[in-house]
Amino acid sequence: MQQGTGCRIGNYVTIAEDAVIGNNVTIGNNVTIYPRVTIGDNCIVMDGSVLGRLPLRTPVQNLDVISAYEPLTIASGCVIGCNCVVYTGVTMNENAAIHDLSVVREHSVLAEDVVLARGVYLQPETLIGARSRVMDLVELPGPMLVEADVFIAPGVTMANDANGYLTRFHLHEPHLLKGPTIRRFAMIGPNVTLLPGVEIGEGAHIAAGAVVTKDAPAWTVMAGIPAKPLREVSAEWREKILDYGKKLDTLS
Repeated sequence: MQQGTGCRIGNYVTIAEDAVIGNNVTIGNNVTIYPRVTIGDNCIVMDGSVLGRLPLRTPVQNLDVISAYEPLTIASGCVIGCNCVVYTGVTMNENAAIHDLSVVREHSVLAEDVVLARGVYLQPETLIGARSRVMDLVELPGPMLVEADVFIAPGVTMANDANGYLTRFHLHEPHLLKGPTIRRFAMIGPNVTLLPGVEIGEGAHIAAGAVVTKDAPAWTVMAGIPAKPLREVSAEWREKILDYGKKLDTLS
């Protein structure tokens, strides 16, 4: 193990021989760190978390997985809460945060300043853009893309299989799975349902409890079951958000 200076490591911690730990890293009790994990400077990993977990498959599962250790990269300033599981092959960029009881599956990417709240589940190949927020008890059913500056409220439900009736019996090709796409500045309200493959346009606002069965136009408020356009986001709000985005883009 390669370890920097100023680190604090708790009790009953297991760390693979090839792991790399930066400076001023705090690791809580009962943490397991598997091979090919790199943790950047000033990160915090809290009690009971598992980093670099292998995906495993039983014969009854539909999807194939590769059970091989790949690089898990956790950039500087990241925080991982208690009892989280981050699989092998994940990338966490600077200052990303995963809170208690969340799971991030293989080949997912968290851009800088992303926050996953408690009990969030990212399935394989989920990409989360910078500064996006995913709140409590949400599952993102990759492969899917969430662009920068998106807000996903608690209890949102998403799906990735438009042919689940057949897929569950191995009667449909699983490679056709596709979760929703959520464009920049969109806001998904509490307890919304997004069906497979739908696209939520830039700046769209999906009202609480809506069921989205078709693409949501940019800068449009959608509501209802099934969701339909209610009105456009006000020009004043749109202008403020776009100006905010331009400032962020200038800084990056």
